[in-house]
Amino acid sequence: MIQFIKGSLEERHGSLKKVCVAAAGRSLKTMRSRYNTNIETKPMLSRDDLLHLELSAFQNAQFLLANEYEGNAPFEYYCVGYSVLNYLLDEEPIGSLLDQMGKQASVEVIATFLPKVVAESLLAALTRADY
Repeated sequence: MIQFIKGSLEERHGSLKKVCVAAAGRSLKTMRSRYNTNIETKPMLSRDDLLHLELSAFQNAQFLLANEYEGNAPFEYYCVGYSVLNYLLDEEPIGSLLDQMGKQASVEVIATFLPKVVAESLLAALTRADY
């Protein structure tokens, strides 16, 4: 079916260069997470510092998801995306932590995970359609 739709679209619009895939919402797991760090002794926060904060919050979301299934059959999930919900400086919301100074920096994220079997099935279908 994917190959048929791809062929039809390419007849009308020319060669397709990119593809996007949607997964059923019932398969997705979302976790909300927050990471705090002391920044009193640091100079102004850089872009690398922000990425470290975001990835630390994301890793915490992975940890929370793994613990949600502790004792059950093992589930493996791939992260399919995350978004920053809030940055906080000394517990106050702020638009960006870039070039900020204070006592504590925090970031809240929401991370979305897809079961490994679902992600691999989607990738296999795309491979069969030459994507």
